Amino acid sequence: MRWCPRWLRWPQGEVVAIYPEGGRTHDPDLWPQRGRTGVARMALATRVPVIPVAHWGTHEIMPGRKLRFPRLRPKRTIAVLSGPPLDLSDLYDRSNDPEVLRVATDRIMAAVTALVEQLRGEAAPADVWEDKLHARVPRAL
Repeated sequence: MRWCPRWLRWPQGEVVAIYPEGGRTHDPDLWPQRGRTGVARMALATRVPVIPVAHWGTHEIMPGRKLRFPRLRPKRTIAVLSGPPLDLSDLYDRSNDPEVLRVATDRIMAAVTALVEQLRGEAAPADVWEDKLHARVPRAL
């Protein structure tokens, strides 16, 4: 096994689910926002596969940004869709470069956005919400 930090090691066969955006989206139209590099950092350091998963409908149960009791009635539908594992093998040897981390993160978020497009039945905007700027910026890739 290749060296990786102790906190990144977990037993074989375990699954770790991470929201690459760092939480719920702040995009006014509820599209996935620009991701953070933590998922890419872990995936490149450990060489584990990244399986993109998207869901749609949770905004009807927990609307808005405030923490409150969920809306459970009437019944709400939540759709979940997973895609094939992403190939990040071309980036493994350069995993410490911030530019490479951003490229890997943008690939992951592009896959998640494509899945959300399928669930919503509509095309995503050409730009992506950048939470730090509170505005839309051009989408990478």
